[in-house]
Amino acid sequence: MNNNNLEDLDFSDIAKTSGQTVTHLNASSNKISGICDQNLGTYFSALKKLDLRKNRIKSISERCFKGLVKLETLLMQDNYLAYINSQSFYGPPNLNTILSRREYLCCMVPAKVKTCTPSMNSEILSSCQRLLAHFSLQAFIWIVGSLALIGNIVVLLQNYATNQGKKKSVPICLINNLAISDLLMGLYLLIIAIADIMYSTITYGTDSESWLSHPVCYIACGLVAMSSLTSVLIMIVISVDRYICIVYPFSTRKLTLQKAMTVMGFMWSLGIAFSAVPTIFSIDQPGYLRLYTYNSMCMPNNYQNLYYMIWMISYLLITVIAWIIMIVLYACIFIAVRKSSKGIRKSSTNDNKVLAIRLSLILLSDLICWLPYYYINLSGFIQTGRVDLIALQFIGILTLPINSAVNPFLYTITNIEVLQKTFSRRSRRSTTGSRSTSVKLSQINRSDVTNSSTK
Repeated sequence: MNNNNLEDLDFSDIAKTSGQTVTHLNASSNKISGICDQNLGTYFSALKKLDLRKNRIKSISERCFKGLVKLETLLMQDNYLAYINSQSFYGPPNLNTILSRREYLCCMVPAKVKTCTPSMNSEILSSCQRLLAHFSLQAFIWIVGSLALIGNIVVLLQNYATNQGKKKSVPICLINNLAISDLLMGLYLLIIAIADIMYSTITYGTDSESWLSHPVCYIACGLVAMSSLTSVLIMIVISVDRYICIVYPFSTRKLTLQKAMTVMGFMWSLGIAFSAVPTIFSIDQPGYLRLYTYNSMCMPNNYQNLYYMIWMISYLLITVIAWIIMIVLYACIFIAVRKSSKGIRKSSTNDNKVLAIRLSLILLSDLICWLPYYYINLSGFIQTGRVDLIALQFIGILTLPINSAVNPFLYTITNIEVLQKTFSRRSRRSTTGSRSTSVKLSQINRSDVTNSSTK
């Protein structure tokens, strides 16, 4: 019966021929959507293994497999399994193996089931009891979320205070927009941290849909997608602005404040639209039709649905192209700085050093945060054609948000004025040291001249 594209399967017809003697029933690779409306126990009392892989089964009702007194193994990989509960697998007394790819299914099986996948053990982000399975993960999200939120608020307040009464500059406008984007990532992390406190109970696995279908989870999904994408788009604009100002300092095509605000408005509109559309289509949908499926972090990871897969790939391509553009622009900036530093006074060289340090720190920190995400996605597609969603969740929650927490400190610590003072102090020390040395040498020379004249 396998590989026949059957949508409806009448098990009574099979039972008429050899139903009571069948021990292994293979109905895999079909289009079966329902299995519980037929009482399998009345037809296959000797059945030990039931293979339902690669079908379209959406729900498993209470005691769906009752009457299958000898059933030991149930294979259900690559099914939707959107609607299941803690009573779905009660009935078969010998059932000991259930295999699927449905998160939290193993939280709803009887204790007698010894082998169940995917196992909700300590190796994944969430468990049957907690939204965030590990204390270290909980602490990490609280710390990084707080740093991202507070740090970016400080950047906004600092820029407002230091530029109050002054004419607004394009770099400050761009940095403020980047800080707002990173601030949203901090807000997302704190939403997940608070949800962990509110929803983590002894029965979280069986009641996970109460969080996954909550409006706040939809908002969190939109926030993380919009923040990460918009942050990269804004960094492109910053790169282009710095490229024009440094490589072509006398160009008439520099960004004005009005143009910068217009470009920022476009980037925000693009980021909001790109993240909002799939999020809106996820509302009130079962897990397999949500952008974040059953991911308790509410982070996009749906590669099973064709439309969401296209969205995920588009998201990857946009950010990869953005990074390629930024790397090329920064390379051109470094080359221009290196050329212009030759044959000019030392203070300009120090300014170039300041610029090089700032750009390299910001670029490297952001790129380091994104590289693991790209590696998991691309290696999965190339090697197996399937992305490791568990690894993707870990990378998505542990690396990408660090970028938002680090950016405000890099922009503050690597402030042009701060680094200029550092280099100026070093140059002063070296100048002072050279002057004192020259004074001592002149004094020695004078004493030598005096002694020779006396002789």
